[in-house]
Order: sequence, then structure tokens, then C-alpha cells
Amino acid sequence: MISEEEVKKLASLARIELTTKEVVQYAEDMGEILEFVKSVKGINNDAEKSQGLVKNVLRGDSNIRESGVYTEEVLNNAPKKQKNYFVVKKIIEK
Repeated sequence: MISEEEVKKLASLARIELTTKEVVQYAEDMGEILEFVKSVKGINNDAEKSQGLVKNVLRGDSNIRESGVYTEEVLNNAPKKQKNYFVVKKIIEK
């Protein structure tokens, strides 16, 4: 459980004003949160680690295109180009 004094200290650090009622409520709420975190810490997850539950959750690429398919089309829309590159104003000095 977190004390009301600790809630007041946190509120002071966060620069927020709390009423007495809010301090009491937040102390209870934070206490419950800390108890839940403590219970989660106690869970044995060694079995999951040994099974290697790492998997790719990203979708595979679809409509994979050959490199450079649109290069000429894109460069034709550029105000300035040199070979296969855009020419832009230099903004960074060494």
C-alpha cells in the first residue's frame, strides 16, 4: 500500500494539486496497482522462455517490385536531377 504522504509527494513532484479526497482515492488505487504488479512478478514464465515463443507478427510483403522500376518516372517529376539523383539546395555546412 502506498501512503497518503507518498501520494502528496508525487503530486508535488508532478506539480498537480489534489484534494484530500483525491489523495485518499489515489493512495488506494496506487496500492492496488502495486499489488497487481507484485503478483505478476511472481509468475513463473520459465516454460515460455524455453519454448521460444518468438514469432514474426508482421505481414509479409506483397506486390514486391523490382528495384528501380519507378526511378525514371519519379525523376521526371523532379525540378532538378543529375544522373539518377535529385539535386537539392545544400543546407548543411561542414
